[in-house]
Formats: sequence, structure tokens, C-alpha cells
Amino acid sequence: MGRRLEVHLVDGEIRDVTLDGESVWPSWFKIEWKETGQKSAKIRGERLSTNFGDEIVLITEPAPIDRGAPRRA
Repeated sequence: MGRRLEVHLVDGEIRDVTLDGESVWPSWFKIEWKETGQKSAKIRGERLSTNFGDEIVLITEPAPIDRGAPRRA
């Protein structure tokens, strides 16, 4: 198989979901963690599984710091 699903999170909120490098957000999807440590996912009617060589990756980033406008003394 060899598909790659990436879920990009910023401060815990979904910002993008890509399937093989193509943005598919907003689309309904689900990810399941199995007792064995394997993951599976379903998006756009396609099924992915780490058990079959697919990659399911969560990429997390903190929210950017809003420094606002510079202050004058």
C-alpha cells in the first residue's frame, strides 16, 4: 500500500489533513489505535493501516505567540 496520512495540529486544533501530500481538509476522517500498537484510519472512503505498510502521522505544533503591535514607552 504505502499511503501516508498526516494530521497537522496547532495547539490541539486541526489545521490540515493531507493524504499522500495532498490537502483533504475539511473531510470526515477517523483514526483508531489498536491494542497491538497498530493504527488504522478511514478518510474519503479509503482505509489505511500501519499493519499494511501505511503511515498515519500526527504532527503537533504549539500555537504561535501573538506579540501584538510594538509598544512605545
